[in-house]
Amino acid sequence: MLPVNATRPASAAAEREPRTIDRLSGTIKISPTTSSEPVATARDDRAAYLLAELRCVALRARLVACAAVAWLRDCGLLEHVTPPNGVAL
Repeated sequence: MLPVNATRPASAAAEREPRTIDRLSGTIKISPTTSSEPVATARDDRAAYLLAELRCVALRARLVACAAVAWLRDCGLLEHVTPPNGVAL
């Protein structure tokens, strides 16, 4: 196990591209008329990913249900299955 105060090695990108600051002053001037776009956060990314996964799971469940009904129909067993209320097979 690494000691608590161990430093991590620098990434390969950091070694290849050293970055320098070429500003003379320490302040950055921002125009009050310039509007900035909202920045996507990790929380937004996780929510979008979760919604995409839920859509995928719902589609897979629907596909499996349709395949099961087709399989029962092919086997001649569909008339022995009681459908859920309001669903016609």
